[in-house]
Amino acid sequence: MHNCKSILEKVNLTLDGELTPAEEHQLLEEIEHCPSCLRKYSIEKSFKDFLANRIERKSASPQCIQNIRARIQQMY
Repeated sequence: MHNCKSILEKVNLTLDGELTPAEEHQLLEEIEHCPSCLRKYSIEKSFKDFLANRIERKSASPQCIQNIRARIQQMY
């Protein structure tokens, strides 16, 4: 049975590469039968593609990474 809420939760998982290829294939097949889910998927995918093409990725220095990890560990 189709559940839009469940599908929309999986949309972000698939766009983040967190679903297996089989799960992604099943999701995409189900999305094709629901205009609302297909529209949401298209919007989210377009936004993610836009960000990937517009944001310049920069590397953090090893010292910066170490400082961040130390601060996180202090919080716990």
